[in-house]
Amino acid sequence: MTKWHKTEEQKLVSACVHICNLIEGSKVCGGCFRTTDEIAAWRKLDVEARRAILQQAELRQQDYPQ
Repeated sequence: MTKWHKTEEQKLVSACVHICNLIEGSKVCGGCFRTTDEIAAWRKLDVEARRAILQQAELRQQDYPQ
């Protein structure tokens, strides 16, 4: 399993997929689709908050087709 295809458990530790780049005109990472605020807060969040962010990031990805 590569770092770009993480299990749910691995994503909860770190959602980063090592393709970090902000989408032009936004504060959204084009790799993990988290916002810069979500990325900055990640280490302080509990598991449920991290799951919620992962769900939002998945939905957000649909707004930014590649």
